[in-house]
Amino acid sequence: MAAEGIQYTADWLNDDQPFLMNTETLGGGRMVALPFGGELHDKGAFNRRGATPIDYTDMLVRAFDTLYREGAGSGRVMAIPIHPFVIGVPHRIGALEAALEHIRAFDGAWCTTADDIVAAYVAGDPKV
Repeated sequence: MAAEGIQYTADWLNDDQPFLMNTETLGGGRMVALPFGGELHDKGAFNRRGATPIDYTDMLVRAFDTLYREGAGSGRVMAIPIHPFVIGVPHRIGALEAALEHIRAFDGAWCTTADDIVAAYVAGDPKV
C-alpha cells in the first residue's frame, strides 16, 4: 500500500497513539498506523452487543475522559467508527450528539479527520 502512495491505515486495534510502520521490506516506504476504535464501533455496540443509545453515549464519554486524562503528557486518538445507517437513525443520533457535545467542551480536544492527524503526526518528526 505504501508503494502505491497510501500514507496511513486505520485498521489496527493495538494502541491509542499513531505509530510508524516500516514497509520497506515489502517494497514500500513508511506508513502511519492510526488507532481504530473497535470497542466504540457503532455497529458492534448496537447490533452485536445490544447497547442502548444511553449506553453508547456513556461508552464514548468514558473512553474520552480516560484518554483525555492519559493524554495530558502526549496526545491520544479516539476514533469513533460510525455508519449513517446505524448511528444516523432518529432514535440513535442523539447519543452521538451528546457525546460530541461533552468532548468539545474540553480544552485541547481536537475533533478532526484522519488526514489531519497523520499530517500533524508526520510533521512532528516521529521516532520509530
